[in-house]
Amino acid sequence: MIKIPLCCFTIVLFLLPLFLWSQEKPIVLYTEEDGLADNDVYDVAKDELGYLWIGTNNGLSKFDGDKFINYHTTDGLPGNMVWALAHDERNRIYVACYKSGLAIIENNKVVKVLHLNGKPDNHIRKLLYSRQHQLLFCGTDFGLYVLKDTTFYLLSYPNGPDAQSSILSIVESKGAVYFTDFTSVDQAANGGFFKLDINENDLPKSKVTEIIRGEVGFGCTATDSAIYFSLRCQIFKYQPQISEHLTLIKTDSLYIAWSMATFGPNKIALGGIREDMYLSGIKVLNTNNDEISNSPFVASETSVNNIIDEPTEKITWFCTNSGLYGFKATPFETYNSIDATNILDISIIEDKVYVLTESHIWMITEGQWKMLYTNDQLERIILDKYSEYSRAVGIPNRRKYIYEKKLKSQNFCTNGNQTYLVTLLGTISFPDLKTCLTVSSGQFITKSDGSAYW
Repeated sequence: MIKIPLCCFTIVLFLLPLFLWSQEKPIVLYTEEDGLADNDVYDVAKDELGYLWIGTNNGLSKFDGDKFINYHTTDGLPGNMVWALAHDERNRIYVACYKSGLAIIENNKVVKVLHLNGKPDNHIRKLLYSRQHQLLFCGTDFGLYVLKDTTFYLLSYPNGPDAQSSILSIVESKGAVYFTDFTSVDQAANGGFFKLDINENDLPKSKVTEIIRGEVGFGCTATDSAIYFSLRCQIFKYQPQISEHLTLIKTDSLYIAWSMATFGPNKIALGGIREDMYLSGIKVLNTNNDEISNSPFVASETSVNNIIDEPTEKITWFCTNSGLYGFKATPFETYNSIDATNILDISIIEDKVYVLTESHIWMITEGQWKMLYTNDQLERIILDKYSEYSRAVGIPNRRKYIYEKKLKSQNFCTNGNQTYLVTLLGTISFPDLKTCLTVSSGQFITKSDGSAYW
C-alpha cells in the first residue's frame, strides 16, 4: 500500500478549493498487514520530530511515514497492552501499559519504567501531558493521578479511596483539567464529570469540582468556547463562561460516545464502542447547531477506542478495533452531500473528487455530483480488461473464477502520478480504466482477504 509521508499530512483545511488538494488521499488505514503491532488500536501521539507513536493491545508502534518499528516487553516495555500515550517538550514518550506500568522512551529506547501503587496497581487508562503545567495526568481505574518528576500524586477519587473510579477521558482547557469518571452502576455515587483546578505549589491540594454526577462518564473534548462530554447515552455542552451553563444534546438512546475529539471546523467526532446492546461507529456533532449526524464512511461500522485530533497536521485519527484510520479532508465539508453512504475511499485527482462506495463510484466537479459507475458496470469493464490481459501474456483466462468472486472494490492507491482502483482480484488504472494489473503480474501483493495492494 502506498504510504503518505508524515510531512504530507500538512494539507489544506476543509474549506479550501478542491483543486489545491492535488492527489493527497483523504483517508488512510494502517493495519497489521502494513506492519502495525496489532489491529486493536488504543491511542496515537505525534512526537516533536513528526513520528507517529501508536498504542495497541499487543505492543507499541513507531511510524515514520514509510515503515513501522514495533516495541514489546522484549524491548523494555513493562507490558504489551499499550492503552495510552503522551509526549512532552523534551520529546519523551510516555507509554501506559495497562496493569503493568508506565514506560518512558527517549531516543527510541525505554529509559525508565515507573509503577503506580494504587488499588490495584498500574491500572492506567488515559494520559494527558500539560505543557502549561509541565505535568503528566494519569487516569486510572481508581482515580486521577499526576506525575511530577518520578512521583505520582493522587488528585481525585470521586467515589472514595476504596471504590472504583475509572477515569476514561481527560482534557485541558484554559488552564483547568476536566475529566469523566466511569463507575459501575452498582456503586451509589456512580460517576460523572469533574473540573480540576491545579495547585502547583501543593499538588495533592488541587481543587476538584463536581460539575454533574449520577451517570457513568465516557468521552470529553474541548473547543474554544465549551467542553463537550458524554454521560451514558447523553451528551452535554458545558460553558464555564456562561454561569457554568449545561446544555443537553439529543442523541441515540443506544449510542455511547466512548471517545470524542474536534474534527475540523465546527465539528466534533464521536466514537462509539460496541458492547452489549450499544452501537459502535462514528457520528459527527455540529457545534453550530448541536445536531448529530451519522458518518457516511464504512469505517463507521467499527468500534472506536479513541479519537485524536492533530489540528496542525489537519488530520483526525480514529483508533479502532480494526486498525488506525486517518481522516484528512473530505468533500462533504465543502459541498452539499448527496445521500452517499458506505463510503470506502476518496481520491482527489486534479480538480475532481472521486468517491468510492460499496455500490457506486461518484465524481464531484465544480460542486456537482455525478454517478460514474455502478458495481455491475465496473465488473463488466474489469472482466473485459482482464480477458485482454490474459490473451496478451498467454495465461489461461480466469474470467469465470473472477466473476464468481464478484470483483469487490476495496480502495484507491497511487503510484507516482497514476491512481489505481484496487479490487478483490486485481487492480486497474483510474479513472481511465485502461491498464489492468493482476496479482500474478508481480506488481501487487495479495492480502489475506484476497485483494491486491501496491
